[in-house]
Amino acid sequence: MTALRQISAVAVVVSWIVDIVGTNVIAFVYILWATATGRVDPETLADQRKLMANPDVFLTLLVVGTAVSVAAGYVAARMAGRAPLLHGLLSSIGGIAAGLLTLQTTLESTSLGLVVLGFAIAPVAGLLGGYVELRHARVRPQSAD
Repeated sequence: MTALRQISAVAVVVSWIVDIVGTNVIAFVYILWATATGRVDPETLADQRKLMANPDVFLTLLVVGTAVSVAAGYVAARMAGRAPLLHGLLSSIGGIAAGLLTLQTTLESTSLGLVVLGFAIAPVAGLLGGYVELRHARVRPQSAD
C-alpha cells in the first residue's frame, strides 16, 4: 500500500483541530490565570510584544503548545489505526499552516530564532505522539475479528 493510501484524512483533520483549538484554549486559560494571579499585569496583557517577551509566558506557551502537538499526533495515529508515524507527522501540518498565516504578526513580537524553533518542534512533537501510539499498539491486545 502506498503511503498516500494509508492516510486517514479524517484522523489528520481531527488532529489539526485538537492541536490548534487545544493550544489556543489552554493558552487562553493560562493567560487568564496569569493575569488573575498578578503574574502578568494588564498593561503587558494589552501588548503582545511585552507578553511574549515575558520569559515565563513564552516558555509556558511553548511547553503547552508542544504537549498539545504530541497529543494531536497521538490522536491522529490512534484514530487512523495504521501508519502511526506518518499520521503523527501529518498532525503537525495544521499548526504549521496556522503559524504561517500569522507569521508576520508573530515576528513583530517574537524573534526569528524562536519562531523557527516553534516550527521545528511541531513535526517532532507530532512524530512523538505517533510513536507513543505505535508503542501502545504493540502492547495493546488485538481483537479477534
